[in-house]
Amino acid sequence: WIQLRKNPSDVIEKFFGIKLYENGGTLWAGPRTIIKSVFQNRKTAVPSAHSMSKDWTAGLLAILWLIYHWPRAKVILTAPKMEQVKEIMFKEISVQYKTLCQRFSDFDPKALTTKKLEFGPECFAIGLTNQDVSESDEKGTSKFQGFKSKNILIIVTEAQDVSFSIYKQIKGLMTSPNARLLEIGNPL
Repeated sequence: WIQLRKNPSDVIEKFFGIKLYENGGTLWAGPRTIIKSVFQNRKTAVPSAHSMSKDWTAGLLAILWLIYHWPRAKVILTAPKMEQVKEIMFKEISVQYKTLCQRFSDFDPKALTTKKLEFGPECFAIGLTNQDVSESDEKGTSKFQGFKSKNILIIVTEAQDVSFSIYKQIKGLMTSPNARLLEIGNPL
């Protein structure tokens, strides 16, 4: 397991059966670069372009983060609209998770919903939107707060449309020792 943690590409091949492109596989340099950057850097920004596999990579990364840091890891996925969280981000997570379930019976297909993947009470991926995280309860606490974990990954898609107030809250989550931020968006 320690050997696998050194190189995320090895984990991808072992767990998901995705072979590296240079070996005749399907994982080309773009996704490998994004994955490597997320594991090595606190912040990774990926400018949008068509057919770059950004959302596919983000879905793979969400699951990979949970596996790497199980049983204490959280992935927060956000986008301007819930439709983007469900139909883009969690659709990609679903594709990868179904493959994982087929390869390993230890993974429960019922752990996945349209906006949450749960490996345990302290190990999950959850999707929120600008609206969810902008609303505050009667105490003034945002729904984005409270997701503390030693190992936290925040994935923001359509990052150019995410409000400054959300980024202030993300900054609060980035205080964890092993916090990572992946931003995907149009370079405006």
